[in-house]
Amino acid sequence: MAQIILRPSRDISRSSNIFSSGNRVFSLLNEANPDGDSTFVSWNETAGAGHIRVGFDTIDTSKIKKITNIIAYFTYRHNGYGSNVQYGFIQPTYAQSGSHTGATNAYRTSSQQLTVNKTPAEFNLSSLDAYFSVTSIEVKSTVFLTHIYVVINYEEALQELWANIGDASRPITSQLVKLDGSWRTVTKTYTKVGGTWRSG
Repeated sequence: MAQIILRPSRDISRSSNIFSSGNRVFSLLNEANPDGDSTFVSWNETAGAGHIRVGFDTIDTSKIKKITNIIAYFTYRHNGYGSNVQYGFIQPTYAQSGSHTGATNAYRTSSQQLTVNKTPAEFNLSSLDAYFSVTSIEVKSTVFLTHIYVVINYEEALQELWANIGDASRPITSQLVKLDGSWRTVTKTYTKVGGTWRSG
């Protein structure tokens, strides 16, 4: 099993009531490791509920045989009297968490898994997104979101080795030797040991 890690590279949508230190939300959430209150987006009880939705760079799928699953991770915290949040995917397949209630100042990381088991041709990774939504927020409460990333787990495609044999290119599945003008499969190999040829 192999993995690809994706970090937000663009904003798809955002509610107007979001608080952030910059116009581009994704750039506040895509650091290699969560940086807590250094960069974040937030919602408070005055502005009310809201959401963000981010997208990712297109990836090279040539080495992917089958996408097993995709997991999105969200690092956030609540303070005050509490709030409800949901998170997950909208495209290319909808999957969301249940409603989570919290009222703790400590950051925590939660995840949502999307089971895929499809080839890249069957599952459009270029439309992959992640979203985080504050569905309700109590008086004197704030929700802080500081980090999002996605892990794609996949089976690797086998890479065939090809060679020009005669007038055609063919995959190399065995050793060949040319005898009397014809290519033949090598069924045994021999090594000369002490003047005697021995099969290896």
